[in-house]
Amino acid sequence: MGDFIGSGNFGQVYRAMEVDSGKIIAVKVIPSTNSLNKDLVTSFEVRISIGLFFLNYQKVELHILQKLKHKHIVQYLGHETLDNKLHIYLEYMSGGKFYILPS
Repeated sequence: MGDFIGSGNFGQVYRAMEVDSGKIIAVKVIPSTNSLNKDLVTSFEVRISIGLFFLNYQKVELHILQKLKHKHIVQYLGHETLDNKLHIYLEYMSGGKFYILPS
């Protein structure tokens, strides 16, 4: 995995290189619910609820990414689970931070 790009509520994003093509891509890494801090989330029921939420979130995000096709939206390239973490492969867009510009 390459340089850290940023993070959100559910994971971190890294710059990486696709081995076969040498193309630079972004990889969003979402940890599994097994990585929840068991000391902080002591209730089994709460861990199950959080786990179901994570699973549903991942399914929804993957579904949306697979369907979106537009020149102004980062393109989904694929996904896989490695080391108990979901890796979502996305088109890499260089150029710094994203800002909403007034119209």
